Amino acid sequence: MGNLVINEFLPDPQGADSGQEFVELLNTGSEDLDLQNVSLEFANGIEGAVWSARWSCLESTILPAGQRFLIVDRNWLGEIPGQVEIWLGLQNGPDAIRLVCLDQVLDMVGYGPLTDHQMMEGNPATITPGLALARRPDGNDTDNNASDFVDHTPTPGQPNFLPFALELTGLVMNPPSADRPGVRITITAEMRNAGTEDLPPGPLVLVGFDLEHETWLDGCLAGEERTVTLFVTPPERGSWPLVLER
Repeated sequence: MGNLVINEFLPDPQGADSGQEFVELLNTGSEDLDLQNVSLEFANGIEGAVWSARWSCLESTILPAGQRFLIVDRNWLGEIPGQVEIWLGLQNGPDAIRLVCLDQVLDMVGYGPLTDHQMMEGNPATITPGLALARRPDGNDTDNNASDFVDHTPTPGQPNFLPFALELTGLVMNPPSADRPGVRITITAEMRNAGTEDLPPGPLVLVGFDLEHETWLDGCLAGEERTVTLFVTPPERGSWPLVLER
């Protein structure tokens, strides 16, 4: 069962907690796992390492290799249904959750300003209200909660991060609009590689004005930013949607 980890969880949703809290488990191994006898436990940082079960799997339940198992709060409001709907009551930290199977601790995450090392692996993860704590990349487990988990927009039942993900962080058009067709417009686009892997060099294509406009991106390391410039000439008057493709 060493391949079963807590992959993502949301202990402090935006607004009321009811129906929004979740814990996502991930089978990081290459073989199926049976979750029978696995329990999810919670401990309040004020009380110390006093664990109480939130959920226990009493029957044989197979989690295929690479798949997720979603435990959600009662009256769940998420778009993806959970496999289990229970009262979670995770609280906002300093607290901890863990997975156990019989007497074996499979995984443990401490979060918030926690000091009891019986309630964490390494150092506690930092929590931000409204954001989930998610492993980056998915399934990454170095036995240090502080480095394994990052604040992230909740993605229950889905991958936390994609290998390649260019995010547009800024866009400038000069001139911002043209008074007639045929005026060349310079588009400066700022983007960040929000994926977990380095993006290799390759073309970027701006699709719009019923035309395609190509430029070259000299690669982009994970987490780094790049600026590219494109030139377009609208053939007609009006508003035109633009899509930047890789």
